[in-house]
Amino acid sequence: MTCNDSSNGSQEITTCFPKPDRDTEPHITIFFNLITCLCGLLGNGVVFWFLSFHIKRSHFTIYILNLTVADFSFLLGRIIWYLAKILYIYTSKLLTKCHMFYICHGTLVFNIFVYNTGLGFLMVISVERCLSMLFPLWYRYHRLKKKSSICAFIWSLSVFMAVLEFYFEIYMGDTYKTWRYIISIFSCVLNFLVSTPLMVLSSLILFLKSWQQPKQHHPAKLHITILVTILMFLLFGLPQKVWFVVHFGFKVAIHRSISIIFELLSCINSSANPAIYFFVGNLWKNKKRRSLKLTLLRAFKEDFQRTEDGMTLPATKSEIIGRRDTQK
Repeated sequence: MTCNDSSNGSQEITTCFPKPDRDTEPHITIFFNLITCLCGLLGNGVVFWFLSFHIKRSHFTIYILNLTVADFSFLLGRIIWYLAKILYIYTSKLLTKCHMFYICHGTLVFNIFVYNTGLGFLMVISVERCLSMLFPLWYRYHRLKKKSSICAFIWSLSVFMAVLEFYFEIYMGDTYKTWRYIISIFSCVLNFLVSTPLMVLSSLILFLKSWQQPKQHHPAKLHITILVTILMFLLFGLPQKVWFVVHFGFKVAIHRSISIIFELLSCINSSANPAIYFFVGNLWKNKKRRSLKLTLLRAFKEDFQRTEDGMTLPATKSEIIGRRDTQK
């Protein structure tokens, strides 16, 4: 998005809308991002459908379901913005500058909200799984059973931070400079010094513990799913947050081409999780074809699979349910 200054009454406020100049941004990037978002929206929609209505929810699939909702919502916001941008560039009579102002700000605060939510659930997933590996007995008897409370807290904190970041860093950033710096520093601490380090550290421990298992066992597929998802976020999702804080919070000018790349990376990050689930679910499988439902069940399986003779250790409840479904 290209950011320009637009006035609202007597106040100068920062907005973002595409100039109706066909040379400001390569059109192929807009359409490529749009196609990526549409594919990701379809994939996350399928995962959401199965986790909501066809797969019995387990301890960690509740978090994964919320993560899927966050990714789906992020992609939906991006699609709305790209469609509005295309309409504004090619048919400026349908959408005026005023329309683009509200669409831009609406989708921007919405995407900040769901981005923060996705980061929160990734951190909780990795930390809880790490605790379950390091202290299995303690975790079994002391883990928080009210998952709805944890999910509600993450969603609430995310919307609170999104409103603060949007209002003080974007909407009124030039008016309340002191508050803009305070919110930006607080956001950096929360995202880069708390959430991300906890996620990376717990993932590293999870990786080491998983690969310390006997050689005749494969790592639990749930661990592989978590590790690959977090690695994808660090490579493709985190740069978008860095760009946002640097550009809007500290008002550092960033070249348009870099912004386009970060937009594309964020779209790929939110679109990749369904492909990761499908890929992990098909690891070490027999030649027998499996349904999409069973593939998802395998991606979230918590046991360790033997490499000899295709035997497996005692399966989880979700795996047993999946086997029953295949026998019907």
